[in-house]
Amino acid sequence: MSSPAVDIKGVLDALGTLGDIRVGYIDGSPDVMGVIYEYGGLPTQGRLGVIGVGYEEPSIQVVFRGAPNDYAAPMIKARAAWAALAGVQPGALASGDVYLRIQPQQSPFSLGKDANNRFEIACNYYLEKEA
Repeated sequence: MSSPAVDIKGVLDALGTLGDIRVGYIDGSPDVMGVIYEYGGLPTQGRLGVIGVGYEEPSIQVVFRGAPNDYAAPMIKARAAWAALAGVQPGALASGDVYLRIQPQQSPFSLGKDANNRFEIACNYYLEKEA
């Protein structure tokens, strides 16, 4: 069983157009980068014939940061990621984990600028996967 953030990184890396994407942390450099955070999701669900957890529903946030004072480039990347993730069909990802849905919670939005005047554009997603 893989980490949902690592699985989603694999989907986004496969696009080949989003640049450096990391899992769990955002460094001071480079300016232009993406990061995937995991955070508390929805309650787990049982499944007929399965003892314990049948499905889990984790959540992730995908954030893209741009060069100082550049709003457009990270927004374009966030929208490309939004479209790609919303279009993932049910099935196994590269890790072998089976995802039933990747649901954006909203359109990409600005988190504002960081201390170095770099815009951060984010989108939150609910995932549903077999446990």
